[in-house]
Amino acid sequence: MLNNLEYDPNATYVYDLMADGLVWSDESPPEPQKSEQAFRYLLMYRTSLIEAKEIEAIRELWAVAKQQYPKWPGFHPSRCTPMDELQMDIEQKRKQNGGRV
Repeated sequence: MLNNLEYDPNATYVYDLMADGLVWSDESPPEPQKSEQAFRYLLMYRTSLIEAKEIEAIRELWAVAKQQYPKWPGFHPSRCTPMDELQMDIEQKRKQNGGRV
C-alpha cells in the first residue's frame, strides 16, 4: 500500500485535523485502509519531527513503518526535518482550528 506510492517533488500538503499533522498529496493510499489510525499516528509523529518536538511514545511505530514501507513518500528527508516555513504553517492551521487536537 504505502510502498506503491511515488514521491512527487511538486506535491502539496494540507493539515489533517484528526492527525494534528501535515499530509502531502502523494502520501495517502487511494483507498481507505484498515490501519487508518496508525497512518494518522505516522503523520502526527512526522509532524513532531518537523517541529523538532519528537513524540517519543510513538517513535517505535515510525521505526516499524520505515522498515515495512521504506518507499513511502512521507519518509522523504524534506518532509521529516525541522523547517521554519512548515512550522509556521502548522501553527497557523492549529489556530484556525482552535488549537492542538
